[in-house]
Amino acid sequence: MEAKYPTPFEELKAIMDRAYETPERDFAIKVLALLKKNGIQQRQDDGKLVAVTFSIATSGEPDTFVVGLRYRKRDQSFTEDTFIFTPGNTIVRCYGKKIESIHPEYEGTHKQQPRLSEEF
Repeated sequence: MEAKYPTPFEELKAIMDRAYETPERDFAIKVLALLKKNGIQQRQDDGKLVAVTFSIATSGEPDTFVVGLRYRKRDQSFTEDTFIFTPGNTIVRCYGKKIESIHPEYEGTHKQQPRLSEEF
């Protein structure tokens, strides 16, 4: 019998369930490791990572999780790369405003200034 490996969605759900159940401060590190495991790297040259966000999309497919990597660019403006997780699918990379065409409720979030308590 072949071993069943968890999908990216299942892994993210487990990370988030643990984060909600306990005051786990390393959820961002675990999310970044999950993205890396799936071939997604952080920006290297054009921004400093300042926040990792998690939300549940309200439009489109049900059970859709959205992870955002918020960066402060050299010019001090902000930008966010977003990634969509759905059951049984690979991670969808949404650079720029692509997230808005898939989930309209994210309109304007790409350049939104975050509320930061501490940076990475």
